[in-house]
Amino acid sequence: MPVSALADAQAKIEAWHVDYNQHQPHSSLGHLTPNEFAELRQEDRAIEYAPLQVTTCLLTGPTSLRC
Repeated sequence: MPVSALADAQAKIEAWHVDYNQHQPHSSLGHLTPNEFAELRQEDRAIEYAPLQVTTCLLTGPTSLRC
């Protein structure tokens, strides 16, 4: 195979690889593209690991709290 034909084949394979892995929806990802799926996972993780808000409460009597 001539060098130019090999380079052409490599370029076409790389273009297919990028398209398949970044732009084509996949049924295993809920029909999302890998990029869309990754963005949703990052958002989920940001929410999941968001710092908890801590509220300080004082016991002001036998049955009451002041927060």
